[in-house]
Amino acid sequence: MAVDHNLLILGGSWAGRPAALWALRQGARVAWVNGDGQTDTSCWPWLLQGWGHLGRLAAQGKPLAENQGRLYLNILQERWDARYGCAALAQAGVDVMPEPGRLIPPLAVETAGRRLRACAYVLVEPHLPDIPEIEGLRTVGFCWPWDLHRHPLPQTVAILGAGAAAVIMAQALQRLGVQVHLFPLAEVNRVDPEIGLGIEALLQAEGVALHGEEPITAIAAGTPSKILHRPAGPLRVDEIILATQPVFSGETWGIDRVGVGYGRQGIRRNAWGRTRQRRLWVAPPEPWEAQAVVQRALGQPPWFQRQSPPLQQIDLDPPVCCWGLTEIQARQHYGNRIRVERLPWHRLPLAQWEDDSIGLIKVIRQPAGRLVGVHLWGSRAAELMAQVLGRPAGLGVNPSWGEAAGLLDNSMPPWQQWFLQTLLTWQRDWTTFRDFDRG
Repeated sequence: MAVDHNLLILGGSWAGRPAALWALRQGARVAWVNGDGQTDTSCWPWLLQGWGHLGRLAAQGKPLAENQGRLYLNILQERWDARYGCAALAQAGVDVMPEPGRLIPPLAVETAGRRLRACAYVLVEPHLPDIPEIEGLRTVGFCWPWDLHRHPLPQTVAILGAGAAAVIMAQALQRLGVQVHLFPLAEVNRVDPEIGLGIEALLQAEGVALHGEEPITAIAAGTPSKILHRPAGPLRVDEIILATQPVFSGETWGIDRVGVGYGRQGIRRNAWGRTRQRRLWVAPPEPWEAQAVVQRALGQPPWFQRQSPPLQQIDLDPPVCCWGLTEIQARQHYGNRIRVERLPWHRLPLAQWEDDSIGLIKVIRQPAGRLVGVHLWGSRAAELMAQVLGRPAGLGVNPSWGEAAGLLDNSMPPWQQWFLQTLLTWQRDWTTFRDFDRG
């Protein structure tokens, strides 16, 4: 008996839904299964860009009223739902399973009373922040970043965690008149030490209180504020925003039941995303990387696969764009023979024309001269990165999922599309349940 689907996408993150649509455009039969059935947070990247936009308007002296800003963020969420919501996926042809699902041995997914089998499974890692073990945090309560626009803006907030989302929120809220306390900054420096120091200086100049790696020993409820106990003394804030690094919980999917190991760092898999179960793949929670894993899971020939560029972006004002290795990583890999070229942003002709003085350009080359890392911080960082890496015109560093899928679809000749559809049909027809019993 043949299987019904070429691919099962597991997980409701912002990368899983666009990857399901992309696989559908290639001719695959796709099913999408939600993770835990809890509140949908997949639109969070769009909301994060919206917060950044509101902060930039405030810095330009054109702030929106609080109710107008809340309406703007709600519109962004509605646009996401219209493009990638459950109804949009089902209308496009994806078999949508919004109820919680679990992996069952030898390898299948059980959800809503159905048992689903496919040629391949791609589990997109979750993006829920880790809840630190701080005494009183769960009792007093906190706010998720994607829920903040549903409540009136507080006067004082403490943001726990300082990754990309945390620093963007810190800058935006500070510009909107909220006093922000940021704990800690260790994650910012992982981008690049020099750029991390520049980000710290920028946030301090805008009024954000940086507490470094100062520990929070306990949190207590005040009237009506919340009290953070720390060695330097208690700190009263109106709200606590949790924006720490995401953590994976294998219990959500029952990973151990199908013989795949996992830990706090995620599911164990090889560099291509494949686990010990040869039909089970794991994709990072980023659209381009998830799409690359989906390509491999569908069994596309290597010459059809387009690898995702290892790009990172922090949508600050000015933004940060990073590609490849940092200086520390390059020295660990190549030794002290690497070549590091630095150029202050204000040395660029365009920056001089626009009187833009904040930023840095850092280029890292291996001993033979090959480019291994580019780190840009400046107002036109995305455009400059596209030129450096030879990206297609009109496609930014972090393209929308529709733009990315459209670019790949348009660049694929008709004979390749016919070949892929034939291959996917053959996979469905010749993959039987007996194949799953063999692992």
